[in-house]
Amino acid sequence: MESRRGLRIEKSAVSGRNATLIIRFLTFLSLIFVIPQLAFSLKEDKFTPIRLDKAEIRIDGRLDEAVWHIADPIKDWYQQCPNEGKEPSETTEMWFLYDRDALYVGARLHVRATSTIISRYLERDSHKPDQDAVGLILDTLNDKRTAYGFIVTPSGVRSDIAVFNDAEGSEPPPWNLAWDAFWEAAAVRNENGWIIELRVPFDSLRLRTRDDNSADAGIILWRYIAHTAEYDVFPAIPNNWSFSAYKPSQALDVKFEGIKTSHPLYIKPYILGVLNQQYIFSGDLLSYRPQNSWGRDAGFDIKYNLSPNFILDVTLNTDFAQVEADDQQINLTRFSLFFPEKRSFFQERSDLFSFRIPGGEHTLFHSRSIGIVDEHPVPILGGARLTGRMGNWEMGFIEMQTGEGEVDGEIVPSENFGVFRLKRHVAPDGSYVGCLFTMRTDLKEARNFLVSTDADIRLKGSHYIRTMFAQSAQPGSQSSKSLMATIVSHSLIRKGLSYAISATHIGTQFNPGLGFLFRKGTNRLGNRLSYTWFPENSRLIQNHGFLHRLELLWNLYERKFESFEDTFQWAAQFRSGGATEVQFKFIDEWINEPFLVGALKIDSGKYRFAYGRFKLETSSGRRLRLALETQDGGYYEGRQTGRTIAPSWTLSPHLTLKLEYTWSKLKISSGLYNVHIARVRLQSALSPKLSANSFIQYNSDLRQISANIRLRYNPSEGVDLYIVYNEGVNTDLAWKMPCLPRTSSRTVFIKYTYTFIY
Repeated sequence: MESRRGLRIEKSAVSGRNATLIIRFLTFLSLIFVIPQLAFSLKEDKFTPIRLDKAEIRIDGRLDEAVWHIADPIKDWYQQCPNEGKEPSETTEMWFLYDRDALYVGARLHVRATSTIISRYLERDSHKPDQDAVGLILDTLNDKRTAYGFIVTPSGVRSDIAVFNDAEGSEPPPWNLAWDAFWEAAAVRNENGWIIELRVPFDSLRLRTRDDNSADAGIILWRYIAHTAEYDVFPAIPNNWSFSAYKPSQALDVKFEGIKTSHPLYIKPYILGVLNQQYIFSGDLLSYRPQNSWGRDAGFDIKYNLSPNFILDVTLNTDFAQVEADDQQINLTRFSLFFPEKRSFFQERSDLFSFRIPGGEHTLFHSRSIGIVDEHPVPILGGARLTGRMGNWEMGFIEMQTGEGEVDGEIVPSENFGVFRLKRHVAPDGSYVGCLFTMRTDLKEARNFLVSTDADIRLKGSHYIRTMFAQSAQPGSQSSKSLMATIVSHSLIRKGLSYAISATHIGTQFNPGLGFLFRKGTNRLGNRLSYTWFPENSRLIQNHGFLHRLELLWNLYERKFESFEDTFQWAAQFRSGGATEVQFKFIDEWINEPFLVGALKIDSGKYRFAYGRFKLETSSGRRLRLALETQDGGYYEGRQTGRTIAPSWTLSPHLTLKLEYTWSKLKISSGLYNVHIARVRLQSALSPKLSANSFIQYNSDLRQISANIRLRYNPSEGVDLYIVYNEGVNTDLAWKMPCLPRTSSRTVFIKYTYTFIY
């Protein structure tokens, strides 16, 4: 390997005074042009790993096989944060090898004091930046946009992630923890620190091999030290992005030669047993009586790699009994709440189907539209998903069929859903043009169609323009005769100063049958101006930024303003891993129709108010962590107060307790509204194979306590046993008449899955 960190000049072609002048001139140019560029391009050009004929490596975390001594370990680590460019605080030795069937990573992670090693959890897929870890990021398609990540903690706990959109974004993180692969890893601690070994079969990586059985990819290796919030990376990647250690575009090029890949078929059947108890009205309709029922079910999922570029997923009689319950939310607005997708089938490659609209959580495709009605599940009979890439074309297709269900005593008809997404990448910088088609029908009279196009084109440097157009149609309605939505935005983004300007129009009859909209029949103008910098000599602050955002919405058809928001925000991240945020918001609202918030009625009229918000989080590397948030100020013609406290305590890798309490108080002339939400999460694990999670919530607005307890036994890769217990408890029996039962519902699920590989 030859680094680009210096400039070498051959003097054989020149001599005497002319040579001296030329050398000085070239040196001057290097100081002006070359050295500043190195601050933004620190990584090596190429990485050549050692190839073995056959690696006889036992994955036990000991590195006692002779093959680990064939090559020198990687020692050229770059401290990415918190003290960018300085020597890493700890010594790291790492080896990267491969043979015909798999790649291998071994590492010795030295520490000065073993008491500083932090390992929080023993549960699979528990990757968070609050425990020590080693990460391998592989851009297997070599497209500089997507990658797979394999992460191991000091306790040997594995997490596998699918990185998308070149790791751009912050909340939520730009990767998918629901992606799973077949691979091995082990970790062992000793008096010098800890050691890891991992093996990833090439069959799990979906590499694009040539006729000579070679393949190109990109690689990033990193070590995270939790107690100092330190990332040490290879190659040297500058800390210019929110997740710099995960960016495929910054990966080091690597070539694998003489490898063998296949297209395995994964068949994952399940069997399910259910015991359910509900309370229904008795015959006299004056009281409730329990009704017990039990049932059994079965289904399966199939995953088949048609090629390294295309993956087919098929599901029959789909079940999500093991999915964690949704977080209870407090709604202080006149709009619907947005709940994120937690079901694993819809999370995989969700980035491909994403079609976001500026101005909130607007999206033209929200997978919770499938199989969930008014936050209640309905049966999914089955479906298929095909995703892949061919050259610069990226495409995805989803077809799902739901069965009849019952929600709040009403029959929900069977429906069919179709989604098609197509993107063409027009430049290596991520620019693309694309389209999205969705369809929803009950196969009788109700039909909804959506046709949309979008483009994200980089103009020059860090300037880019985003445009979107969408048209929905429902035969028999006026929506098929008018322009539904046009979205245009222009943005300038660079390190330091950035801005964005956007304009959006959403028609009154616009209806994305599989999407989610906060409001429609509006026009929106928005702009954002922010400044972020990375001070080098500050002991406390690693980076901080200032943001100013304006948003104006009006109703074009009635020619009335609806909302005006002016936001000022400052945020900081500390070298210790903590963070803080201060925000002030000034709002003008024109309410055309009264609405209810809890029991309070907000009358129509014009309102002007402002409020402030403060947030503080302690270091994520501490055993006891705390997050605080407070919000105070105006609320239409009254006042609002909000408090959130969220402590979490890791007693050991076997037990973590997380608490969260949120209180909101609204006071206006017509009355007072108090609402409390409390959450208790208990994460426990006897080993990486056996874990149990308890999630208990209290919502004073619903006057109910809900419990979701999940036990998972994962004896080997692809085999799972779940036992899930759900219960709802009413805290105010006299809230409704007739008096409510103490328990509203109680359900026990037992689910077993086994994966066959062919």
